[in-house]
Amino acid sequence: MTQKDNNTVAGYHFQIVDGEMIINKNKVYKWHIPKRLRWTNIQRGDIVEILNGKNVKTKIIVLSAFREDIEDTGVSHAPVVYVNKPIGRYLDRKRKRVRYYGKN
Repeated sequence: MTQKDNNTVAGYHFQIVDGEMIINKNKVYKWHIPKRLRWTNIQRGDIVEILNGKNVKTKIIVLSAFREDIEDTGVSHAPVVYVNKPIGRYLDRKRKRVRYYGKN
């Protein structure tokens, strides 16, 4: 049996305000990884661009990537559009600090 690729990511929304990256930890959302992006091996801490419910591109920080059987769950998720760099390189380039709000 071969190992299947991850097809779903879970993550938090974030925004950058006054040089700080503010991560909203109130709710974890899930998105679908299309087959054309599964080779990128998305991992925890990566920043990916997604389509939100209003078909607007926004960036999220990945909490986990996993395989979800869509046939069993019957749930569909919005797609991941683009894979960015890991959070460390993103923060170094932008010279930003991280601040959290929401649940601990």
